[in-house]
Amino acid sequence: GIMTLLKAMRLNPSTKLVIAGEGPLHAEIETYIETHGMKQVSLAGHKDGDALKNLLGGAAFLVLPSEWYENSPMVILEAFASGKPVVASSIGGIPESINDGKTGYLYDAGDEEALADCIDRMLRSEEHTSELQSQAYLVCRLLLEKKTPTSSLPIHIP
Repeated sequence: GIMTLLKAMRLNPSTKLVIAGEGPLHAEIETYIETHGMKQVSLAGHKDGDALKNLLGGAAFLVLPSEWYENSPMVILEAFASGKPVVASSIGGIPESINDGKTGYLYDAGDEEALADCIDRMLRSEEHTSELQSQAYLVCRLLLEKKTPTSSLPIHIP
């Protein structure tokens, strides 16, 4: 899905993108960015803990361009906990976590034009994006405050 995201970013050349993570496509990604002069894209490398929290905290939203049938990626919950809506591919269990138009946007996996449109919609209206951010955080808060069968104490997030 990362190559789909990079192709979508070519359709949104004024939008800044920071890619966190490492993997076997790293060299291919670097080459693609350089070949296409994508100065708005930067590679942050592997991030975890506070570094990941700070990176996510500085973002307007998270993009999850997966083209793999994932069940329930933890990064969606991490984004929601940070008050960040998610733009994600509608594949596997991902659509069960994102309420399209309420906590983010969904698009068909592999469709770079649809992904570019979702990114554009997210950036087009600060007021709507602010509402998506509030809803994303609320969803996370409600999920984590539910009492578990083994505990009578609710779990709270800040």
